[in-house]
Amino acid sequence: MRVFGPTVVKHYVEPRRVRGTQTAYDARRFFESWHAACPADNLSDADTLAPGRGAVATRFHYDAVECAILDCLAGELPEGPRVLDVGSGAGHWLDFYADVFGARRLVGVEISRPAAAALRARYAHTEAVEVVEADVSSPDFDLDEEFEVVNAIGVMFHIVDDDAWRRAVSNLARRLVPGGFLVVGGQFGRVTQNVQFHARDGFASWKEFHETGPAGEAVLVNKRIRSLRAWRGCAREAGLEVQALRRTVKSRRIRTPENNVLVLRRPATAPSGRTAARP
Repeated sequence: MRVFGPTVVKHYVEPRRVRGTQTAYDARRFFESWHAACPADNLSDADTLAPGRGAVATRFHYDAVECAILDCLAGELPEGPRVLDVGSGAGHWLDFYADVFGARRLVGVEISRPAAAALRARYAHTEAVEVVEADVSSPDFDLDEEFEVVNAIGVMFHIVDDDAWRRAVSNLARRLVPGGFLVVGGQFGRVTQNVQFHARDGFASWKEFHETGPAGEAVLVNKRIRSLRAWRGCAREAGLEVQALRRTVKSRRIRTPENNVLVLRRPATAPSGRTAARP
């Protein structure tokens, strides 16, 4: 850890130690268990990162990601942009885009029913915010609305199945106005591989969650990082262009989730030079 740093250990060393057959988890069941253990009605920014995460690590993570987003989007957005936030959790990014960019319309998407219900209660008196319960990787996902920004921080690597991941990117790309931005938080390195695992999707407490299964039992994968090359190819298929990549400051003392920022943009004009048609 001292030699390579926590990010390298987590992404390139620890996955090599995993034994047993790896299979994709049930995202809805897993995150509903997670929010039930929190519980969802008291969900905080720290809870969205990891159980027991301290205030210092939480602040470091969110500050680093916020600075990267500001660096990429400053001067790029119209006044009062419309924002779609995927995996809204405790509502941090809804507040961020409202406070910093003056978003006039915010739609938060949550796959977890308890989290969606808690967010609706939290923003019940905020007219600018709407919360929907949905899976953005589903073939049926659709919103009859377009946005200047689709924000997906700490979300896309939790879509483990590669076909579902590509479908999610395509679904989100279709919700962008011409010239709109898809902002993704994650780890965009040289390899694509599974990096985070657990033993069961259904659990009622953190103690139960951390209990390991029998030796040789299949392990469930809840995080899969994709290489920058894979992201570029996926973006191209979805009709998006890579606008920017910001590799944020890492700490050797504070362990945080992946917090690099990749910004993809829907071209403002079609390849022929004509204005891109709305979907």
